[in-house]
Amino acid sequence: MIWLIVLLLIVGCVLGFDVLLWVILGFVVVIGIYFISTDDKRRKEIEEKKRKLEEQKELLEKQKRDKIDKYNQEKEALVAKYGNPDKCISIEEYDLNKEIVVFGKIKRVFLLGEDLSFCSILGCTFSDNPQVKKGEVKYSSTTKTNNANMIGRAVVGGVLAGGAGAVIGGTTAAKDTVTVATHANDTVIHDYTVVINVNSFSNPVVRIPLGKDGAKVNEIVGLMNVIINANNRS
Repeated sequence: MIWLIVLLLIVGCVLGFDVLLWVILGFVVVIGIYFISTDDKRRKEIEEKKRKLEEQKELLEKQKRDKIDKYNQEKEALVAKYGNPDKCISIEEYDLNKEIVVFGKIKRVFLLGEDLSFCSILGCTFSDNPQVKKGEVKYSSTTKTNNANMIGRAVVGGVLAGGAGAVIGGTTAAKDTVTVATHANDTVIHDYTVVINVNSFSNPVVRIPLGKDGAKVNEIVGLMNVIINANNRS
């Protein structure tokens, strides 16, 4: 900024201050045009980003609508074929190939896209591959005055310097600092997988990864046990 002022003064002295005023005016106009064009460019970039975000949002909404429409059509076709299901367990929303649908009256189970009879279900169990997340360790320090040491110093101070010496000796007592570590509880992060044994040479094992959803693990294992029990009774 200083060098610009010096330059303008030199121009004013050499060419005259009338010329200097025109130079300053031209400079202001150029700067104004620059900032206007820069703001216009920035505004267009913001509008372009906004437009792309809107297009992306519309695309995602359309994909979701198409997915829901496809799911409803497939589910309606399955219901038209076998009737209303007795039990549905969704592994992934709006995906019939990620769903378990049971038709108890006709003893059929639609298992992740596979149309099977009850007798095709031979067994069911689950596995877990957990990870342990260590709890956070926090340290806190407490400083306490050593009272016994303070009394000793007060006596010595009193001998050397009378009453005032007692006060001085007491204030120079030793202090003990105690640091305590607090360890938070470790967290177990489960990673469940349901394993269903199917009467099939080509695909005898169906694995359903469920992450930490233990409730859904119990629901699926319980349902498969009901199907296996129905097979045993029949």
